[in-house]
Amino acid sequence: MTKIAKKKTPRAKKPEPRKINLTDAVGEAFGELECLAEEMRDWAGNIEEKFSSTQKYEDVSTAADSLENIQQPDIDDTLGEIEITIQDPTPSRKPRKPRSRATRCGDACNILSNCISALEEFASSDSADTDEAKVELADDLRGELENVMSEAESVEFPGMFG
Repeated sequence: MTKIAKKKTPRAKKPEPRKINLTDAVGEAFGELECLAEEMRDWAGNIEEKFSSTQKYEDVSTAADSLENIQQPDIDDTLGEIEITIQDPTPSRKPRKPRSRATRCGDACNILSNCISALEEFASSDSADTDEAKVELADDLRGELENVMSEAESVEFPGMFG
């Protein structure tokens, strides 16, 4: 009897980190959060007619409301050009399987976290010491992004069948 060798699925390669400016990074993160808000609102709209009094409808509506209430802060042009490094998530080994909403939200929060770190670094750098106004702008934006990240991380995405 001969053994049949199992074919190994190749591992997905971790993508190289990429450089992007702060304005584009924040826009990318908020684009994902807006997309998630639309998906949740559509889902709530689809189940509203027959199931508006169920816990599932309440959970989906609450998630949609929470995501819709997140507002993208304005970014000053001087801060918008700060360069940050983003590590994109490793692609799924099953390319047809979509990433979960919670995972996508986590990816957006990871981008915001990188933006927050870059703003902290900017505010503490020697070049920023000379201009108090820029340091104050960076601290204000960092605080706004921390609040947004906290709100996004607190969103509960209900399961499809649970």
